[in-house]
Amino acid sequence: MFASIPFEDCLLTVRLITMQCSVSNIFYLRLVLPGTLNFWKCPETIMQIQKIGFIGLGIMGKPMASRLIQSGYPVFLYSRSGVPDELIAAGGYACYSAVEVAEKADIVILMLPNTADVEKVLFADNGVAVGLTATQSAESSIRKIVVDMSSISPSETCHFASCIAELGHDYADAPVSGGQIGAQQGT
Repeated sequence: MFASIPFEDCLLTVRLITMQCSVSNIFYLRLVLPGTLNFWKCPETIMQIQKIGFIGLGIMGKPMASRLIQSGYPVFLYSRSGVPDELIAAGGYACYSAVEVAEKADIVILMLPNTADVEKVLFADNGVAVGLTATQSAESSIRKIVVDMSSISPSETCHFASCIAELGHDYADAPVSGGQIGAQQGT
């Protein structure tokens, strides 16, 4: 099934396409026309995006998170080097760990420099997986989405996605290009 959801004034305009891997709910994101977030997935799994988590606030992540905040989304922020003051002043919410981001956000975006950093942020003792597990309960069937915008190993990405799927959540691989200027301009 193919459906569209408005996603205006945001850098993250993408198409979600199923990837053939060992788990059926692993996704790849592709750019599409501005103003629409297109999901190729069952309609009952499409939810209104409300709270966004952003982990990795360096050269690329900081301007991307800033654009989300400017677009009016509640954005929960974490970076190992600390959350920049200007993102907090703009309305972002500083978190003390990746766990806290995963607990508070519907979608967790990762913008990290390499495979090892993504693995650590996802699966360390204070990682995203712990936060995803903490939000699951017997009554809750809410699936969160981890969107990895880092350019990392495809085989490790498949493994990470499988682990997140085992927790009952979705994983989207969405490597970006355009560098610092593209992130600042939202292109």
